[in-house]
Amino acid sequence: MALKSSPRLGISSTNRLHFTSHLVISVVFVCCLSSIQSLPTSLSPSSPTHQLTTTTTRLEHPRILTPSLAIAMITGASNGSVEEYCLVHFDSDSIPTRMEDAKFINLNYIDTKFCRFHAEANSNSSGAFENEYLLIDYDQECPLNQSITIVKQSYPKIKGLIIATPIRNPIDKIMVDGGLFEGNNFSIAQIQDNKEIKKPGLQLAIYTEMDDGMIQPGLVFLSVVAILIVCTSGYSSGILEYISIINREIDTTKSKLAELSGADPSDTAGLDDGTDQEKVLKRCRSSRESGNLKFTDWTAALFVVYVSVTLLILYFLRDHIIIIMVTLFTIFSISSIYSHLSAQLMPYFERFKERRTVFYSLRASLLIISSIGPVTWFFIRKTERAWSLHTVLSFALLYHIIPKFRSQSYRTLVILSSLILAYDVFFVFITPLFTPSGQSIMEQVVLGGGSSKNSRFYFGPKEYPESLPFFLKIPKVFTPDKLDQKCRELVSTIGLGFGDIIFPGIIAGHCHTFDLFRSTPYKLYYTVNCISFAIGLFLTYVALNLMQASQPALLYLVPCTIIPPILISLYRKEFHMLWVGTDQLLSEGYDITCKPPTSAANSNSEPRVSLVENDQASLKEQTTSN
Repeated sequence: MALKSSPRLGISSTNRLHFTSHLVISVVFVCCLSSIQSLPTSLSPSSPTHQLTTTTTRLEHPRILTPSLAIAMITGASNGSVEEYCLVHFDSDSIPTRMEDAKFINLNYIDTKFCRFHAEANSNSSGAFENEYLLIDYDQECPLNQSITIVKQSYPKIKGLIIATPIRNPIDKIMVDGGLFEGNNFSIAQIQDNKEIKKPGLQLAIYTEMDDGMIQPGLVFLSVVAILIVCTSGYSSGILEYISIINREIDTTKSKLAELSGADPSDTAGLDDGTDQEKVLKRCRSSRESGNLKFTDWTAALFVVYVSVTLLILYFLRDHIIIIMVTLFTIFSISSIYSHLSAQLMPYFERFKERRTVFYSLRASLLIISSIGPVTWFFIRKTERAWSLHTVLSFALLYHIIPKFRSQSYRTLVILSSLILAYDVFFVFITPLFTPSGQSIMEQVVLGGGSSKNSRFYFGPKEYPESLPFFLKIPKVFTPDKLDQKCRELVSTIGLGFGDIIFPGIIAGHCHTFDLFRSTPYKLYYTVNCISFAIGLFLTYVALNLMQASQPALLYLVPCTIIPPILISLYRKEFHMLWVGTDQLLSEGYDITCKPPTSAANSNSEPRVSLVENDQASLKEQTTSN
């Protein structure tokens, strides 16, 4: 007796090895979690070893000043020419945003070490340099904020203080006594040390064309990219999981029908696998599903321990394995692009399978095409424009990798997200209390802190260090030409770790699967989850601007993406179905639409062949006739 196999549901994909798929998933996920460092603030230094000294005695009214970029126009030469320099200022509110509004003010250079000659400078200078700028040299033996305090006390009527900073010194936010700024418009800035700016008779005008507000082009672009990745990959993941469960239930149905007919369920010799196209789809689906990683409650807990240990290894051995991470990103990007292309083209290539030379030539050509972008990025990764190609490769990699993560139930997602949230907060907020530099372990792993050669923000020629590639990095502002030319080495980036995108993507995929089973209107769970992710990103940016410090994005994204589906399920009285997951529902006798069984007896004694009624009828007819 032979049973004809009905066509299965499936989506074409490339034939990938089981080991390779698990390797890609494991390494990328660990690296992604090592990169959960959301949006480093503008011009924050990555090397505490050589940063400007800012510690001083206890301040009565401490005030933190965050650096921003501006252009300094200096004139006074005999020919009347105006020279422009990059300036880092700490009082963005008082700086005009247009060159036409900038006013030239006298610039006076004083060659005095104020920490050493405080008494001398303070003797009869209270009225000197009124409403003028004062230029001093940075004193490496004197804390920066102490120099600022002494200068302000010595010359209380000056317009502002400009500090000539040595080349290659990182620039950081500074803490000063807020009482110095009460009742006057006193500004502080740093400029690269240059003998031309120390000549007598010079005038200085400052303006900025960069918008330092919360809404910035780079921030908006990063948000759009992250939302697109989460929503598109979540949508694809939901469909793939839905198809996988249906196919599994079809297999169960046919197996039980074979048992009822007296055939051996393991005997597939007489089965007809359908057309060549269907055979290709079957092999592709089987290969694809073999590489998936499905979380359970216990594996979620063990996974967090695993990534914590990995992060510590990256922290202590970063300089030795960073190039390995870069190489892995390149390889995984090639694999992802090849997967996307072959998913569309491989069914057409199969017609040449008998002509092995042509078939493998086509696959080799596809591999070469897939390698162009990642290999190009590998060689230009340290250039200032490499971020655009890196963003495209990251999109391809994340879209490929997110559907491979599955969750046994929503309960498992809650456990996993809660543990990862605790992990994220600990390594961002708590570890600075234990590290010698005062930086978090997460920040040093992602941004390259703790090593002077990895310094990023300083005056002088730009030196791009190696950094973890599993991290979306985009210029904070797509700067105007002039500011870009003058402050190219100081223009900062914002970033979002891959882990901040993968976890919401997994949740979105789970919600979409549940939508498909329940046929919810407008794909309610999935749609709300995508909107909640966007709200979580917005809250992250608000916290970033309010606190002026790097934020663990999952602190805001996890509650925003986990809680709304629970509230919806409670309102729709579907909480149990969402919470335990489709696998357990099917084992309890629910049908494919998650409808409960009519009776316990029916669910235990009869096979669940209601999943695909057409297949059931067809198979029963063939069984009877034979």
